Amino acid sequence: NNKEQRELETMEATIAKSEAELLSVQTELSSPEAALKPARMRELTATMTSLQGQIERLYARWSELSGQ
Repeated sequence: NNKEQRELETMEATIAKSEAELLSVQTELSSPEAALKPARMRELTATMTSLQGQIERLYARWSELSGQ
């Protein structure tokens, strides 16, 4: 299927982008400044959880596509 082949070809870049976003969020969360802003910490934590789920789904889909 051409659509799935194109999806597979872009999957690595999509995963890398999501992992970079996650690293950025984790870095900000671990900064001393973040501890002074509880609302921002909650926002970052929610974003981190969302990105982790997204990355898990991307890897699962990548595995599914590459196994065909």
